[in-house]
Amino acid sequence: MHSSHPVPASPIEPVLRDSKPVDLSPATGRRMGHATFLRFLLDTMGTIERLAATNPSVVSYRAAGQGLHLAFAPNVLRQVFVDHPDRYEKLYNQLAGTTGHSSLLLSGEAWRKRRDRNWPLFRGSVLSDRLAEEQANIWSYVANEGPKAGQTADVPIFDVTSDITFAMAGRLFCGTDLVPSPQAVRNSVYTLAEVDQWTLGAVFPPWRWILMALTPGYSKARSHWLDSRARIAASGNADAETPAIQHIWRKAMRDKPDSEINEQALDDEVATMIVAGSHTTAASFAFTLHLLAHHPEWKQRVEEEALSAWKEGAETGPIDFDAMPITRAVLQEALRIYPPVWVVSRRALSAHTLDGVEVRKGDVVVVPLFAIHRSPHLWDEPERFNPERFLGKTSYGYRYLPFGAGPRMCIGSRIALQEQTALISAFLAQYKVDPLPGTEPLTTPELLPGVAIWTRKPHQLRLTQRI
Repeated sequence: MHSSHPVPASPIEPVLRDSKPVDLSPATGRRMGHATFLRFLLDTMGTIERLAATNPSVVSYRAAGQGLHLAFAPNVLRQVFVDHPDRYEKLYNQLAGTTGHSSLLLSGEAWRKRRDRNWPLFRGSVLSDRLAEEQANIWSYVANEGPKAGQTADVPIFDVTSDITFAMAGRLFCGTDLVPSPQAVRNSVYTLAEVDQWTLGAVFPPWRWILMALTPGYSKARSHWLDSRARIAASGNADAETPAIQHIWRKAMRDKPDSEINEQALDDEVATMIVAGSHTTAASFAFTLHLLAHHPEWKQRVEEEALSAWKEGAETGPIDFDAMPITRAVLQEALRIYPPVWVVSRRALSAHTLDGVEVRKGDVVVVPLFAIHRSPHLWDEPERFNPERFLGKTSYGYRYLPFGAGPRMCIGSRIALQEQTALISAFLAQYKVDPLPGTEPLTTPELLPGVAIWTRKPHQLRLTQRI
C-alpha cells in the first residue's frame, strides 16, 4: 500500500547528461561478512564506495538481533523514500542534544503537524525575500573573510565558509547576528556534531558515550550552545519589514495557539535551522570552491556570471539567484561528488522486505548517498567533474538525492540552493580562487564523515582580492 502523503515537488531535477541507463529492476540482496562490517566501522566512506562499485541492491549485516541494511539500488530507494515512507522513522534521535525535538526528529502525526506549519514558509517567498534583503550583507560577509584589495592569502577554506554561513543563518532565521559571536557558536555546534553523528549511535548505542568521553570540551560546548540558543530566541526585530523565520513562527503561534507547538518547540526549530542550515551549507560552499579552483575552465564561466550579476558590488540591485544556470550547474555537480549529507538513515517501524531482504522491526536502513552519487553503474565517468550533466531540462532516476526524496525530503532545499548560489557568486565576484601548488582534488581517504562531510586536515585555497 502506498503512502497517502503528497510527494513535494523537488526544487531541483537535474538533467543527467550521460548515456548511463538507470536500471530500476530489482537486483539481489546479499549479506555483509564480519570482516566487511569491521572495515565499514573503521573506514565507512571507503567501504560504501567499494560496495557501490559491485552494483548491489541491498547489503545487510545482522548481529545480536540488530540488523543494518545498506540500500543502493534506485528501485529500493524509491520504496524507502516515496512508496512506503511510513514504514520508517527518521534516525536522528542522537541529534536531540544539539537541536532539540524539532521536525527533523519527529515522526508520525507530530511531524505532520509541524511540517504543515513550516511548509508555507519554506515553499513560499518568505525566505527568498529574506535572502534578497540580506544581499548587501552577503557581499560584506564575504569581503570580511579574505585578503584586502590586490593582496593574496592562503586560507583554510572550510573555516572561511563556516564563518560566512553561520552569520547568514543568523540573518535569515533570526534577523540578527548570532550572539555573542558566530565563531564561538560555530565551534560549539561543531564539537557537539562530532559526537551526535549519523547512525553508529543507533547501530551500536555505546558508541555515542565513547565519543562523548573522548571529545575534548564536549560539556563546555554543550553549555555554551544552550546559552546561545536562549540568546538567539530573544534576538532580532519582530517588527522588521521582512521578519525573520523565528518571528513569523512566534506570531503564528500567538494568532493560532497550539498545545503541541509551544515556545520550546519553536526554539528547537530555530536551533535546527541554524545547525542544519549552516553546517551543510558551509561544506557544500567549500567543496564547490575547491572544485572550481581545480577546474579553471568552469571557474572562468562562473566568474563571468558572478561579475555580471554583482556588477555594483554591495550596491547591486536585486539578483535572481535562480537565473544563474552555470553557477547552479556547478553547485549541483559539487553536491553529487561531495554531498554534505552523505548518508540518510531510517529505523524500521514494522517488519517487511526490501528487494527480497528481510527487514525486522527496529532494523536500521542506511542510504549511502555519497557512494550512490559516485557509482559507476549509475553514472558515466562518475569521478569526473562535469557540470554539463545538470544543464537543461530535468530528470531524477533516484540516483541523485542531495536533499533526499519523498515527503520527508529536506524542507529547506530551495533556499539552500538559492543561498549557496548567492554565496558562490559573491565569492567569485570578489576573489580569484586557486589551489595551492602541488595539490590535487580531495580524495575519499581525505574526507571526514560526520553530520556533514568535512576534511580530516585543514584544507587551504589561495585567494586574491580583485582590484
